[in-house]
Amino acid sequence: MELMAVIEGLKTLKTNSIPVVIYSDSQYVVNAISKGWLRNWIRTDFKGGKKIRTSGFNIISCLKISI
Repeated sequence: MELMAVIEGLKTLKTNSIPVVIYSDSQYVVNAISKGWLRNWIRTDFKGGKKIRTSGFNIISCLKISI
């Protein structure tokens, strides 16, 4: 849910050529970006420790495209 809010906010931008700052009180969103979770999810093709694709794959891949 929290990631969807970020995605929808990014979709409203008219251009992707300006820097954007995302403020969130969600540790999930903050950590996904600042701690490199999103980068790791992309690197591992969204598979968790058991090599099974995570349940939030569709949402996370949308965020990857939006950023």
